[in-house]
Amino acid sequence: MRIDTPQEVLYYRHGGILQYVLRHLLSGKEAPEALAGGITAGAVSRDAQRGDRAVTEDSVESFPASDAPTY
Repeated sequence: MRIDTPQEVLYYRHGGILQYVLRHLLSGKEAPEALAGGITAGAVSRDAQRGDRAVTEDSVESFPASDAPTY
């Protein structure tokens, strides 16, 4: 197991993220106020052409980059 952040320490101490969230919800505390978010997606340039973002067969081998190969 790997614990990288102080928040993950809290999750671990409470028995995992599910137990942490359930305890937080059942504690009766008021939910924190949501802050306005920033931009959630990258901007598309004005000179982009339709199909510029299409996935080609050449890129299928590398998609998705986060998954390990399953040869």
